[in-house]
Parts: sequence; C-alpha cells; structure tokens
Amino acid sequence: MFAKCKKLGTVILAGALVFLGTGAGCSKAPTAAAKVVTVWGFDDPDVFKPIIKDYNNQFKDVQVNYVQKAFDNNYELDSLNAIAAGQGPDVWTIPNDWLTRHADKLVPFTESKPGKDALSKIQAKDFFYPSALTAGTIAGKIYGLTPTVDTLRIFYNGPQFDQALIDFDNANKNNKDYRKQIDTLAGKGPLFWDDIVALDKAFTVKNGSTISRSFLATGGGTNTLSSSDILYALFLQNKSKLFSDDGQTAIFNLPVSKASGEQVVPATKALDFYTSFTRPADPNYDFSGSGASSSDAFVAGNAMAIIGYQSYSDYLKQRFPTLKYRQWPMPQILSSSNQDIVDFAKFNMMTVPTASKNQANAWNFIKYATTLDQSVYTSATKRPGSKLNKGNTNLVITDRQNASNIDRLQTDTATSLSTKSRFPVKFDAVFVDAINKVIAKTLTSQQALDEAADSVTQLLRNTGY
Repeated sequence: MFAKCKKLGTVILAGALVFLGTGAGCSKAPTAAAKVVTVWGFDDPDVFKPIIKDYNNQFKDVQVNYVQKAFDNNYELDSLNAIAAGQGPDVWTIPNDWLTRHADKLVPFTESKPGKDALSKIQAKDFFYPSALTAGTIAGKIYGLTPTVDTLRIFYNGPQFDQALIDFDNANKNNKDYRKQIDTLAGKGPLFWDDIVALDKAFTVKNGSTISRSFLATGGGTNTLSSSDILYALFLQNKSKLFSDDGQTAIFNLPVSKASGEQVVPATKALDFYTSFTRPADPNYDFSGSGASSSDAFVAGNAMAIIGYQSYSDYLKQRFPTLKYRQWPMPQILSSSNQDIVDFAKFNMMTVPTASKNQANAWNFIKYATTLDQSVYTSATKRPGSKLNKGNTNLVITDRQNASNIDRLQTDTATSLSTKSRFPVKFDAVFVDAINKVIAKTLTSQQALDEAADSVTQLLRNTGY
C-alpha cells in the first residue's frame, strides 16, 4: 500500500506521489477533472480496452482514456509540447532508457504498509523482476513501471539451419569427430559465444572475403540490428564496469587486474570480439559491416541467424509471415560459474508527469495495469511479462539448452544499463561510431573506447537538453 495523502495540493506541490490502493485516499473527493486519467501508449487500443473495463469495475469514479501514439522521431517533442501546454497525458509511456533524461519532469511514488484490497497488497519489490524495478528506479525512487520485459536472443531460420547441417554432414563424412561435435551442438543449441563461433565456421559459406551465406549476421555498427545493445551485453558479460560510482565518469576503457595480476580491459575484449565477425582477415568473419542490414540479410536468406529482441518477432510475423524461424537464448561467456549468466533487456515504462492534475489516480491505474491485469496485457500482446517468477530462480547454464520458454528463462537474468545519460540517442551513437571506426581500421578497439569514454563522460555530466 502506498502512503496516503493529506491533500492533493500538498502532493502536487511536494512533487511526491502517493500510490492509493483505492484511487481515492485523499481527504477531499477528487474534482471532475481529476477523475479523468489520460494514458498515452504505443499499443493498439484493443489491448487496453479490457484492462480499462476491469479497472472501472473496481474504481468506478475514474474515467480512463487511452490514446495510441506512434513512437517516431516526433514523439518526444510532441509529448513535451503537449505537457507544457497542459494538454499532455496523465500516464506517459516512454522507453526505459529515457528515464534519466526526463526524471525531473516525473512524479515518483513510494510504498508503505499494505491495505486490505488486492491492489494495495501488491508490493513492487516483491512483484517485479529486478530488471524492471532497477530500470525504473533513480536514487531509490521508482519513476516507472512496466508490464513487460524484452530480452535479446538469437533468431534463426529453421529449415535453412536443418539443410546446412545436412550439407555439413555430407561434406565431412570422413571427419567423424568434427561431425559429431557440430551435430551435438546443433541438436542442443549453442550456450556460449564459443559455440556460435563453432557453428559460424561450420555453416558460413565463403570464398576469401566473398560470403554467399552467413551464419550470424552481426558485428557491424550501422547495419546490425540492436548493435549497441549487443555490445552492451558483451560488456556486461565480460564484467566491464562502465561508470564510476558517482555515475559521472565513463571508466569502461580502463584496465582491471585479474586474480593472476594481469591487466586487462574487458570492454576492449568485448569490442574486439564483436567486430571480429566483420573483419575479412579474422576466422570469425561472416558478415560485412558496411553492406545490407542484418535484418535484410536474414529475411532474404543470406544470413541464417540474427540477434534481436522478442519484439522483432512482431515485425517478422507482419512482414514475412511464411518465414519459419526458431529461437535460441542469448549466448554467454564460456564459464563454469552459473551466476555469470547475463541477458540484456529493454522495455517501455508507464510514468506520471508532474504536470498531471491527477497523479494519484494515474499511478493507481499504472499499478493496476502492470500487476493485477498484467496477464491481460501479455495475453493480448504476446509479450513476456515483468512479474517475478519465483520458481525460476537458481537456473544453471544447461537449463538454456532446448529451452521451451526463452522469455521466462532470460527475464530472471536480464539487466540493462544503469543510465544512458540525459542523451540516450547520442549515447548509443557513441558506441555505433566506435564499432564503425574499428571496422574501418581508423582506430584500434582500445583507441575507439578511449575516445568513446571521453564522449560518454561529457554526456553523463551534461545536465542540459
């Protein structure tokens, strides 16, 4: 149960949200205007119709209006202009990496003792996956909640993969040990990046620098789907610490000492590995960093696999409904330690602007939509939920082989960057630029990360817009 408020005006002036289990915990009845909650989101209105209906069965004095918005280059500016003009939403949906940029315009909430009704009994810290809570929290205050968490994984063309395995077996009849290695790996599915490299070498068809069929289309900066996020995942899997403790300085380019005393730069190792797939002289080479996009290569059949978020499947189903693809979990760093599993997540969050005249009811609706009716949302969208699956703990690395539900598997081990500064688009562009410079050989991986660290530090310290 979130803390009760004394007067609505006090709450607004203080800028501190109280989350009411009943939606009407203030001493005075809400005004007519305060009974209307306007929600801006990216989903089809039909997704929210049953949620709003369920909500109104319990909170009959609140009218919820859902408005579908296009998430395009104009969304942020249009939203801020509407909010400044007093015509913005009470519930504003934004990507999780926008939170640092807009936290000063948002109202957080704090939890207190649970009440008697079902909604107020739900405590965020016990309900949501850590990845969802961490991404929505700044300085100990929760600014956003989400009904879903999306994670990176590998999509691969099932029929093409099966045929490639047949071709491989026919070409290696006299090499039983190698054939058994790849057949076993293909049957169980890759767990580690070393497995990906093995499949890459077995299934990529190339003649020198000319590739007729790639195994995994990745490694480019501009032409690889989610390139910066894949690189962030590799940073974290390699145990790279990205920022100083005060969050003001980028330190991913600095060396750390291993137990043996050896000095290494985990992020440099990650960038070297990521770009190895695009360097013709590298044994891992299987994709051009300057050619067609990885997505185009995948749907055209020129690449057997691609890394993307679960939401990429929505695009495939709409544009290429006959494409028969399967999925593998995100590869991990080869390690015997199960706690080293790191998956990478992103999602949209529901927030409440300080300009809202109906903050308490807005947060009440957010909590309802992301908790009690989360299953309604996930059923309609076919997206993985953010509700903590308490039976999904203590997973070991081999649980990822032949996984029947990658979403449940990876959400428990998912994380995201603690911040992308107040300039998330520029932040991502810094790393895309670093990738491209390594591929173009204008900078080494270490030099590119040194340059990137300077740029990121400037972004972290920039408090403007």
